Amino acid sequence: MPSPLRPRRYPSDTTIAEWALLEPLLPVPACQTKTGGHPEKWPRR
Repeated sequence: MPSPLRPRRYPSDTTIAEWALLEPLLPVPACQTKTGGHPEKWPRR
């Protein structure tokens, strides 16, 4: 089901429900760790 915020542009676009399952599996961004790092250039989703 397409996101209510914008239509799906690519078949690989994730839905809100899919993203809710995937996001907790990703590592913490380096910029949010104690040692720091560059902010992410692109949104994770």
